[in-house]
Order: sequence, then structure tokens, then C-alpha cells
Amino acid sequence: MKNVFGVQYVPLASNFSDLIDVADAGRKAAGQSPEQDGIPGLGLQLDASEKLALQPKALR
Repeated sequence: MKNVFGVQYVPLASNFSDLIDVADAGRKAAGQSPEQDGIPGLGLQLDASEKLALQPKALR
């Protein structure tokens, strides 16, 4: 995707569609999709700066 949106390239409509799909997947992983409850997916968490991060597994 970075190559398609780089300098001296002209992105196609399909490239924008792909970009939207990637962003939507990230939104769903973070639990931010309208049909979700705002809780990130299993094994994920939002860190202090609201970035998606792996949730550490508690040691026993």
C-alpha cells in the first residue's frame, strides 16, 4: 500500500477501497466498530495513547 500512495504514483479507486478495508479491520480489532462494545478483541488492548497493543499474558 505504501508504494501505491507514494510520490509520483496515482492511486486507483481500488487502492482507496483496499485502504478503507485495512482501516476497517483495524477499527474492528480495536473494538471501535459501531456494532461493538468498545472492547478490543481477545488478546488486544488499547494502551495509554489509545494505540492497539498486545495484551500481556499474566504469569502464573
